Amino acid sequence: MATFNIYKHPEDDNLEVVKQGFSVSVVLMNMLLLGWVWAFNNRTPRLAWRLLALSAISYLAFVFVRSEMILAFWTMFSLGLGGLANKQIEYSLKRRGYRLLKRDVDAATHDLAVGLATKTFALG
Repeated sequence: MATFNIYKHPEDDNLEVVKQGFSVSVVLMNMLLLGWVWAFNNRTPRLAWRLLALSAISYLAFVFVRSEMILAFWTMFSLGLGGLANKQIEYSLKRRGYRLLKRDVDAATHDLAVGLATKTFALG
């Protein structure tokens, strides 16, 4: 069971679901220097460009310095990013005009969270 926040755009009634808490997917992607891909995919361009720059700098630093300290720093940074990532998605939605429809919906999946928030369920 996970907790979700549901956002709705006032003009086109588009719904977006954001999982609350730690994001394992961004940690794994960022450990492979691909956190910026996750950020672009989740429409957080400010975070994406920053992660792309940090990934390039960290890669070059590791190639030329070959220090375990760089790997340790990158691991700690990635774990910290996991706690911050879903908040960045919410911030991006708010900047694009989305409004909070329902907070703290407990559901197993995104689709069930939308169903619980809007009281609509697809049977079948």
